[in-house]
Amino acid sequence: MSAKRVSTAGLTLGFGSMAEHALLFARTVLVARLLGPEYFGISVTFLLVVSAFALISDVGIEKYVIQAREDELDRAMPTLATMLLVRGLMMGLAIVLMSGWIAGRFGQPEHAWFYAMAGLIPVIEGFRNLDPLAQQKRMQFGAYVKMMLGGLVPGVLLAIVLAAVTRDFIAVAAGCLLTSVVSVTLSHVLAAKPYRLGLDRAAFRSVIGYGWPLLLNGVVIFFATPL
Repeated sequence: MSAKRVSTAGLTLGFGSMAEHALLFARTVLVARLLGPEYFGISVTFLLVVSAFALISDVGIEKYVIQAREDELDRAMPTLATMLLVRGLMMGLAIVLMSGWIAGRFGQPEHAWFYAMAGLIPVIEGFRNLDPLAQQKRMQFGAYVKMMLGGLVPGVLLAIVLAAVTRDFIAVAAGCLLTSVVSVTLSHVLAAKPYRLGLDRAAFRSVIGYGWPLLLNGVVIFFATPL
């Protein structure tokens, strides 16, 4: 692998990471200023719910894509897509069913509908094509960065605009939903290989064997969160 290719890949990934953090920082600062402490605090709990349920269900699907050998990955990709979809649907259902309890825990019992909306994000994310992530194994980061920033830019802009216009905590939720929709759409547009569902028992056992320590770690962190 040439030094030029490695350098180009590093610059692409570095730019993507810096841009991602800059956008998230800008969203946090501007939305917090526009909404005020109370409504911004409610919007933060929306993000907390999504991240907490992602932790407790993380079996390392994305990490497995990066570390698996090419021959293993080709056979496992339909299984990984199925696992990602099932995980997203289960997370979404769990969040919706627990939305009333979550709202009560955060002292916002009248806003159960708001926390139920958080269940849409993992459902949408469950349809993601993992190929742009797999391309990183070949030092090709362009598709992943385009997918990530392509979803984040409109989502951040929508959150800021809605916060300015409505002064309501729904702004962050709407921005997150748009980010998920656009990034998942781009994951299929930018994929070099088609999206397929399937189930290979050997691949399933391999992913679970790799990811169960991450799942256990996520459970511990979940119970440490203020839900």
